[in-house]
Amino acid sequence: MAEIRFACSKCGQHFAADGEMAGAEIQCPSCSTQLTVPRPEQTEKPQTEFIEPRIDGSGEKSPDMLICPFCKHDKYEHYIPKPLYGELVCNKCYYHFANRRRGAFIVDVLVIKVVMWALALLPRIVSRTTTEDTTDLSSLAILLFLCKDGFFGQSPGKALMGLQVVDARTGLPAGLVASWKRTLGLLIPFMPFVVAFTLAKGERFGDGWANTRVIWRKHRGWFTKRFQISENCVGV
Repeated sequence: MAEIRFACSKCGQHFAADGEMAGAEIQCPSCSTQLTVPRPEQTEKPQTEFIEPRIDGSGEKSPDMLICPFCKHDKYEHYIPKPLYGELVCNKCYYHFANRRRGAFIVDVLVIKVVMWALALLPRIVSRTTTEDTTDLSSLAILLFLCKDGFFGQSPGKALMGLQVVDARTGLPAGLVASWKRTLGLLIPFMPFVVAFTLAKGERFGDGWANTRVIWRKHRGWFTKRFQISENCVGV
C-alpha cells in the first residue's frame, strides 16, 4: 500500500507510515498526543499543503505552509524543524543562522585582539612601556567590545556574516547604548560560552534589556514580518 504522510495536530511533528497502519493508534514522540493514522483518502492533499500549529501557545493554526522561509524547502527535509524567534524553520537553516552568529563573535574578538596588539607595539616603537599603558589598553579593549554592535548595528564580524542588530520596536540599527546593554553581560566569566549554546533560538542574554534582535540581512523581510516591523522602518 502507498505511504501515508501526516502531521501531529498539536505540535506539528511530521510522520510517514505504511498504508497498512491506517486507523492504528500511535503516540506522538514529541508531545505524547494520541493520534490515529489517517486513511489514504484522508491524506489526498500534497505534503506542502499541511499547516503547522503556532508554537506560541495560542493554539491557532499558522497560515504558513511547511516550507522553510529561508531555503524554501520542506522544513522536515533536514530532520525535525526548530524554533527561531518563535517560528519553525528547517534544521539546516536554524544552525546556519546560529553558526553565523557564533562566527561573527569569534571574528569580533580576533579583530579587537589585533587592534590591541597593534596599539601595544606603539610604546615599544618609541621605547616606552609602562604598566599604566597596559591598563589603558585593557580598558580600551573592554570599551571596544561593549560598543562593537553600535555602528549601524554591525560589528566587523556581523558585517562579514551578513547580520545586523536592530531595535525590536522600530527595526532601526542598534546604537551605542543598545550595544552596551546587550553586550555588558558577556563580561561575566564564562557567560560567552553559555550564550553560544543558547543564542540559536534567536533572542539571547542581553537582548531583552536592550530590546534588540539579530537579523539575517539576506532574509530581512521574514524578520520584519516576525517582529511586526514595517518594512520601511528597517535600517539599511
